[in-house]
Amino acid sequence: MEAHPDLNFLHIGGDEVQHLGYCEACQRRIITEFSGSKDRLFLSHIVSVLTYIRQKYPHVQLIMWEDMLRHISLDVLQEFHLGELVEPMVWNYYWNTHLFHKNVSPDVWSKYGSVFHNIWAATAFKGATGVAQYYTDITMHIGNHHLWVDEINQQFPPGVKFRGYALTGWQRYNHFSVLCELLPSGLPSLAFCLQTLIHGGFNEQIHSDISKALGFITPIELSIENNDHLKTNKALDNTGNFPGSAIYAGIEALMNLEYSKDMQKLQGTHKSRMEGWMTDYQLQYSKIDQQTIDTINAMSIKLLAKLEIIKERMEIALPEVYGERTVQEWMMTRIYPMMKTLGEIRDKSQIYMTKT
Repeated sequence: MEAHPDLNFLHIGGDEVQHLGYCEACQRRIITEFSGSKDRLFLSHIVSVLTYIRQKYPHVQLIMWEDMLRHISLDVLQEFHLGELVEPMVWNYYWNTHLFHKNVSPDVWSKYGSVFHNIWAATAFKGATGVAQYYTDITMHIGNHHLWVDEINQQFPPGVKFRGYALTGWQRYNHFSVLCELLPSGLPSLAFCLQTLIHGGFNEQIHSDISKALGFITPIELSIENNDHLKTNKALDNTGNFPGSAIYAGIEALMNLEYSKDMQKLQGTHKSRMEGWMTDYQLQYSKIDQQTIDTINAMSIKLLAKLEIIKERMEIALPEVYGERTVQEWMMTRIYPMMKTLGEIRDKSQIYMTKT
């Protein structure tokens, strides 16, 4: 707080409390103080934190995540006078309509409308689509923001002030998971999602204008399923010109390689061929199909050469933004395992080639 003397809002967290009431002390309190209610134990702690901060910094408006409140009854929420102490930030990161409405139902909105004076919303412009996903599928995140626009217009409780949106961008799913999408990978998505909120929807003109503003030669592909580069295995030259765009370009190139026809054949069709034509039995007795082995070998060498170029590109681009440990983690997670797998396929095929 001393480092931010002009602070007007403070988010205390409070989400996903997964080990509530486990220790003996808390279990005793649940029985003796809260009539067997874990919800009251949770709210008691939250109110203590909120009260302490408000007493020390009465000018600061407090915010908290609300997922722990969704299942708590209206009577209990009102019992703790939560609406006088904090403003909830409702998170919902789904892009699927059914899951979006299942996550935060109309009943939840109605309950919050009876408790709180002001409510925030939290979207996701990157992350939330896969714990190990390293590229950002913009279509999914535009869908999330479009659903939020409709939600605020149709479900937001009357008489309550809508404070605004917090656009979240995940770096990890938790402290122990791998890095997911790096910020440069998600910056184009952030731009598109902001415009979706500003204009109340998304259209081709927004697509074209934002792509041009980010330095793309042609409108950026929004979804991996529609990415023509992945279908044709073209060299990527439509990589933008914005802070971190070199990292974005490297990630696009890696995605292009991973989903290319050659890689899919090597890990798909040719994987079954390896099982059918590259067993220890066939090596020992020289029962080797030369054409199949040559194809696998050539493909692995070709892919390794492309991957080496991406590796060199990222070794330059990543340190311009990130520290040494982040660079090391990303390379060890994304590049080196793929190089190892392809190298093993190449080496094994070359051993078989010497037996023909």
